[in-house]
Amino acid sequence: MAILLAMMSTVSIAAGEFFAAGVAKRTKANEVTSMMFVAGVVLTGIVAVFWPGDPTRRDLLFGGLAGASNGVVILLLYVAYSRGSLRSAAPVAAVVMSGVPIAWDVLISGSSPSGTAWAGILLGVAAIALSSYAPGESGIRSEGIAMITGFNLLVQAGASWTVARLPGSDRYGRAMTTNELDVDDVARAAERLAGVAHITPELTSRTLDERTSASVRLKAECFQRTGSFKFRGAYNAVASLPESIRRSGVVTFSSGNHGQAIALAAKLHGIPAVIVMPHDAPSAKREAAIGYGAEIVGYDRYLQSREAIGDTLAADRGLTLIPPFDSWDVMAGQGTLARELFASEPADAIVACVGGGGLISGCATIAKAHGDVRVIGVEPEASDDVQRSLAEGRRVTLDTPPVTIADGQQTTSCGDKTFAVIRELVDEVALVTDAEIVAAMRFAFERLNIVLEPSGASALAGVMSGRLDLEGQRVGVTLSGGNVDLARFAALTAE
Repeated sequence: MAILLAMMSTVSIAAGEFFAAGVAKRTKANEVTSMMFVAGVVLTGIVAVFWPGDPTRRDLLFGGLAGASNGVVILLLYVAYSRGSLRSAAPVAAVVMSGVPIAWDVLISGSSPSGTAWAGILLGVAAIALSSYAPGESGIRSEGIAMITGFNLLVQAGASWTVARLPGSDRYGRAMTTNELDVDDVARAAERLAGVAHITPELTSRTLDERTSASVRLKAECFQRTGSFKFRGAYNAVASLPESIRRSGVVTFSSGNHGQAIALAAKLHGIPAVIVMPHDAPSAKREAAIGYGAEIVGYDRYLQSREAIGDTLAADRGLTLIPPFDSWDVMAGQGTLARELFASEPADAIVACVGGGGLISGCATIAKAHGDVRVIGVEPEASDDVQRSLAEGRRVTLDTPPVTIADGQQTTSCGDKTFAVIRELVDEVALVTDAEIVAAMRFAFERLNIVLEPSGASALAGVMSGRLDLEGQRVGVTLSGGNVDLARFAALTAE
């Protein structure tokens, strides 16, 4: 696609030059300007193919499209000048035509205009600089063409820069989902979960307090129904569906914990459930979901899209898709964990594991309602999409599923909805190694007498890593789950 786009841009510019040559005297400045455009657009196409990361590649692709549009602008202005017409209207034409690639770039493609902006600035300045040294010749002044070319590009760059800063857009000009989650949503979720979900215990450890110089409370969701916090969001989402829709059944995709939770929630409501689960999901999680009566549809997490499979099943069978995290109802249910934590005692900070962002979104909503509470997420260093998203101000997607022992956090990106909450309420996201996660699992087993799965121990690993400044603070930490089979737990903790 990038190469084709670059070729189209090159052809359009070259055609403009050859056509204009028939009605105007070619000058050295005109030829240099043309060559500059050809080289710039071809380079755009080449870089677009090999540059890592989808967002950057997309930016460069549409930068190439902008180059093609500019080729048309050059052609029109070149011909107009050579015929001695539209001299006064040329700058206006440049402004109008500059809007073509911008409109495509932002309104149609939803792409970032940043690549267009930078390309426009660099090429525009170069063209204007060139015009300062171009000699005047009869028929058409070469510096006039170069000046209009530069002016065209600078206008385009300015438009891109402005669009990227419109209210409701991220720094790349893309519309962002707004945060629609509030404490009332969590309160309603708590009402639905009352008498159904467990109020899980809060554990403490003098050793941990001494090690962190903080007062730490550990919310043990390994004692929640289905063995993880996921039951809270899953049950709330199913219970929130109108009966006429709910009775047809639900479908979800999950590495295990959300799948188990949906399976049990569906069973409690007497409806069918289908779980799209990777082939390499822990056997304990797969067997538990089957035990709750769910149908399992397997897939290869490295080659297939679980979202696409889920959408297809929902459409073919008339099921309602309940995503594992990117749902306001799911997030509200997860927020009940923090609601219980703050109902027990105040906290200065809350540390939660981050995968797709459902848990930390719900917890952050409650935490920030209690004042200036720090909200800290923890994710495996191989799965740093949320940390990068927070730093860049946009939702970052990893190219491939991350390789980490924390299977519940092997997401390639957070959700549109969860990121809306994260960028507004989460203060920071820390990274931990797999070795640090194992150390936390071992600590929980030896000191707290509980079994945690890798993802369930990641927040504790963040606290134990020493990279979080928690000294003198009251800290709530999520122990998000304990669904790990005995053989894997033994193998991991024995290393």
